[in-house]
Amino acid sequence: MALLENHYYHKSITLMVGIFGSVFNDMKIVRSDGKTIKVPIAYAPGQKYNERLDERPDLDTIQYRKRTPRMAFRLVGWSRDISRIKNKRLKLDNRDQVDLVTTDPSFQYNRVPYKFNFSLEITTKYLDDMLQIVEQILAAFNPSIQVVVNDNPDLGKDSTFKINMEDSQMEDQFEGSFEESRELTTMFNFTLDGYIYQQTNDSSVIRTVYVDYFDFTDPEVIDQEIYTEDDL
Repeated sequence: MALLENHYYHKSITLMVGIFGSVFNDMKIVRSDGKTIKVPIAYAPGQKYNERLDERPDLDTIQYRKRTPRMAFRLVGWSRDISRIKNKRLKLDNRDQVDLVTTDPSFQYNRVPYKFNFSLEITTKYLDDMLQIVEQILAAFNPSIQVVVNDNPDLGKDSTFKINMEDSQMEDQFEGSFEESRELTTMFNFTLDGYIYQQTNDSSVIRTVYVDYFDFTDPEVIDQEIYTEDDL
């Protein structure tokens, strides 16, 4: 029997990407004139947007590329987190979520812990804009934040995800011709402690119990009692 013949897909990695992006989705700066600006964020590295602008200058790309301040993030890799590994034969179930009288529970073998690596690129034209964004991130990640999400809808379970800030660096860069204005860029690297879930299986509840009584000197059954869920 092939080990991977049964298809299942929990969209766990897609959820990790959504969780990370949502953390920075409402970032704002305030200019000296009192104007509040929401910093847009997109899933893509900044350099890729520059290349796309040259190859296919569609309206959305141009608007995002020319707007500052802006942020872009991407998932850059993942690795199994051996520090959080537990017995893989343990089972997760939803017995506390269903009526066991009418519904059979579901179960999964134990989830696999992974570290998901993300990069976040911040681009601004003005130094004060950059420092506002960076300061908010540095204060929030000290050095991590926690987010509670229902990441296992099959079993109706929530998990707490820890997002750690690993490092950051800032640089000036010039894009395009010499006449174009300077842009400031800061790169952050993060890790998100998440999970990958196993296949969901149907379980069953013991609804009838047969109890046989024996005499140690006689192999024949002396008596038998039957208990059902109606007897509880």
